[in-house]
Amino acid sequence: MIYPGKFDIEILQGAYYHRRVTWELSNAPMDLTGAEIRMQARYAKAGTEVLIDASTTNGLIIFEDAVNGVFALLFPASTTNNLSFSSGVYDLEIEMPGGVVYRLLEGRIRVDLQVTRND
Repeated sequence: MIYPGKFDIEILQGAYYHRRVTWELSNAPMDLTGAEIRMQARYAKAGTEVLIDASTTNGLIIFEDAVNGVFALLFPASTTNNLSFSSGVYDLEIEMPGGVVYRLLEGRIRVDLQVTRND
């Protein structure tokens, strides 16, 4: 069993967010070719409201070098501008070809609300 890494995320509302992640196991990169990655944020683990829904399917998570285990969370300003919560929790899962799912990361997510905006 692989336990998820703990990593807290802070997003600036209305600004571009990019966070590169490299998945290595025993100092060797994991080949993510054909994998799917998904992440959700909620107010609490048992919460029903989805605050962020990011995946390789919807383009908010992209592969930068799948063979070497590199992907990125990529939230354009148009996405972060619509985030109106202050804090929550998230986890990030990778589904490998063949259906094995790993929870790679989890933690708190915080949005620093902007002052300058177009009201």
